[in-house]
Amino acid sequence: MERHVGLSIRRKVTIGLLAVYWPALAIFSHLPVPMWVRKAGVSDKVLHLLAYMILAFLLWCAIGGGARLSPGRASAWLVFLVVVLYGGADELVQGYVGRSCDIVDFAADVAGALAGLVVFWFLPFWPAALLVAGTAVFGLTNLTRTSLSELLGVTSAVFHLFAHGVFALIWVRNVELYSAPKAPRARWLPAAAGVPIAFLLLVKVFSAVFRRDFSLRDVAFSLLGIMLVVFGVLLARSAGRRANGGNRGAA
Repeated sequence: MERHVGLSIRRKVTIGLLAVYWPALAIFSHLPVPMWVRKAGVSDKVLHLLAYMILAFLLWCAIGGGARLSPGRASAWLVFLVVVLYGGADELVQGYVGRSCDIVDFAADVAGALAGLVVFWFLPFWPAALLVAGTAVFGLTNLTRTSLSELLGVTSAVFHLFAHGVFALIWVRNVELYSAPKAPRARWLPAAAGVPIAFLLLVKVFSAVFRRDFSLRDVAFSLLGIMLVVFGVLLARSAGRRANGGNRGAA
């Protein structure tokens, strides 16, 4: 029963995210390319791939609940077909609103849709979500030729706070599912914080080596996002244990 409720909540959250993300993607793809995107020098093919990877991921989570896929599962191919048809229609309409209709963009859409579903052939929901989130954060952070800090100003700090916070939240959920449920704080805390911090270091080492965006302010906000999530969950765990202990004492 608890498992069913958990899946129901997860699907509701996913549907809410999809209801925001898909219209936003549709609006953005039919507006003139923002100047900051042009200055960033990032390939729009990369943006297409990431955008449609996330779209396919969210759509499958909303329809299939994030269940594992198999090549013979009709619902998986239906999600793929819907995303691909939407990508094709989107490219055709762009030709009438001042944007270019590009077959290579469409190919990137198809590749992104496939990537967003393929992860479910190999991974259950939370590891798949971690992979998709990590790919999106890494791509948006390091596939530009101009610093996000220079392009977006304070918005870059907000992006890093939110992006690494979300990555940490997904990782903590993986820790909760795949480690001992009552692990002591001394073991749980390094496990929960270690991978998000290591991921942040990997992103920033890549930035330094390849002369990408490397802002100490963004690093600080990324760490803040990670710590807010980790210690927030830790406090929630502690409160839950105290409540359970109180209930047992009362019984």
